[in-house]
Amino acid sequence: MARRWLIRIGGMLVTLVVALLVAPYLIPLPAQPDLDPAQLAPTNGRFLTVNGIRTFIEEAGPPDGPPVVLVHGFGGLTYTWRYTLPALAQAGYRVLALDLAGFGHSDKSFDLRFDHASQADFVAGVMAAVGMPRSTLVGHSMGGSVIAHIAQRHPQAVSALVFVDGAVRGPESAGQGGGGSSIVGVPAQLGTLAQFPPLQRWGQLVLRGFVTRERMAQAQLSAYFVKEVVTPEVEEAYLKVMKMKDWDLALLGVLRDGGRNTLAQPFSTITAPVLIVWGDQDPWIPATRAEALRAALPQAELVLIPDTGHLPMEEDPAAFNSALLEWLGKQGK
Repeated sequence: MARRWLIRIGGMLVTLVVALLVAPYLIPLPAQPDLDPAQLAPTNGRFLTVNGIRTFIEEAGPPDGPPVVLVHGFGGLTYTWRYTLPALAQAGYRVLALDLAGFGHSDKSFDLRFDHASQADFVAGVMAAVGMPRSTLVGHSMGGSVIAHIAQRHPQAVSALVFVDGAVRGPESAGQGGGGSSIVGVPAQLGTLAQFPPLQRWGQLVLRGFVTRERMAQAQLSAYFVKEVVTPEVEEAYLKVMKMKDWDLALLGVLRDGGRNTLAQPFSTITAPVLIVWGDQDPWIPATRAEALRAALPQAELVLIPDTGHLPMEEDPAAFNSALLEWLGKQGK
């Protein structure tokens, strides 16, 4: 009797494993446009290939102006800086905004590395390629983590840092709550399993089936305190990535690598001048995290933008640009 039950259980397990391996290929992927990102790119920028990755960049300002690099956050793209880039350029700065690997109009593939150290190396490569080897780096949300990694991995590339509602986590805060990241990666073991093609296919099915434009729009809106700024045009600018080929595989890769984004060294290794700008009503990363970041970076100056959420540069661009330009002026930049 026991042997018969063991045979049945074994048969059920084999059937389950076969189903898990075969079933995802029997279920058709929900259709999507699968467009080349270049087909959706704005006309006020250009494409550049660095480290084998094609990305989209926007540039403005005088070629001999003090250089400033703008790095967007999770789900962002150069469009995030549509009010910041021209204001800096008008003030005489040479400005570069770029799409991080896997985001915006950049190349998308599961095989790329999306941990923040790799993104930092990519940004440093783009800076070198356009002739801006040392710059002030402005990083929003996840971009704050990327520029902190640049400061530690490529200190020669950094003249100053500006964290905007920064989702940055140092080794000092490992294991503590409220580490400042709005993106939670899968455990390393699951990240390894994600390399298995059938599981990638399952992931695509889940993302295409459940991460709809409506749900993405709701998630986007939740980041803002001043929700009136999210017009149909703004919503479409952020959601058009879902029309691009392999957006789902890139997102799976970002989630796969999300557990490896803690800084390798303490915040104290960052010695460049620092400005921290935060929306005082940020619903994603509370302003208390701004105070914690300033405590970790004693040289930092903190500016809270009143009545704004996670994207103060969009919700009150005049106040944001004023704070940024005033601080840059004090740095002699």
